Amino acid sequence: MRKDLLKQWMAKSHLTMNQLAQHLDVTPRTVYNRMQKGDFRAKEMEQMIQLMHITNPSEVFFDHQAQ
Repeated sequence: MRKDLLKQWMAKSHLTMNQLAQHLDVTPRTVYNRMQKGDFRAKEMEQMIQLMHITNPSEVFFDHQAQ
């Protein structure tokens, strides 16, 4: 996962970690931990793609480039 790109999409969408957590129905700590590990559930990835209108989800979620 490219957390740098996910953070860019969050910024572009004017979303804070707290707002994203609320939308995913998890705690902000859970979002932080999953972002660090690149361990989002498929349902959460789909929700983020829809919420932020991510046009290149495979680059964000499936690129294993070291961060």
